[in-house]
Amino acid sequence: RDGWMVLRYDKPGTGASDANPDSLDLGARRAAIAAAWQALRADIDADPDHTLILGHGEGAALALEFAASEPTVAGTIALSPPYSEPSRVPHIPAAENAPGDWIDTPAGLLFVGKYKDLRAFDSAEYLGDPGWAGRPVLLGFAGADARLSGEDMQQQATLLAGAGAEVDEASWVGVNRFLTLGEPDAAPDPTLVGDLLAWLEAYLVEVEP
Repeated sequence: RDGWMVLRYDKPGTGASDANPDSLDLGARRAAIAAAWQALRADIDADPDHTLILGHGEGAALALEFAASEPTVAGTIALSPPYSEPSRVPHIPAAENAPGDWIDTPAGLLFVGKYKDLRAFDSAEYLGDPGWAGRPVLLGFAGADARLSGEDMQQQATLLAGAGAEVDEASWVGVNRFLTLGEPDAAPDPTLVGDLLAWLEAYLVEVEP
């Protein structure tokens, strides 16, 4: 839309993809991102110099990790990326006191269990990668998101800026997980798409001669 070509895919274990529980691990999801990226760049209509990656939640953390080591990523939009260190899981207040057996239920797997994989997922390693130098990053924070703290977002912005990334931060006050809750299809917050398009337009102004 609005002149942007978009490739969106169902990550392993969701939507129309293979729902095998084994496909929920990080290795499969990393492979899916790499495959999707190569497919997009191979499209004759794609602009190889202005191809960006966008992720939400866990997908935002994986997008940041991928972009750090992939120089063909011209820019990154990360919406509510969880911040993880090997010593802890991402900040999820509602789940901190959840019993261990609940985490292994289907609901726990969807909302908490997958983050057990992230205990060995060191955000500081890819956020501090020197490959970020000069590349734009938009970090988006949903103000009412109970799964991510403002401190975690600030830590990520600090690490990226320290690595030389051109970091923009945006916060949508009162928005939870970037969805308009209570609507039948949990539609995206109406201001989100417009704000992202505005950022993309600003990006083009900066990079075009």
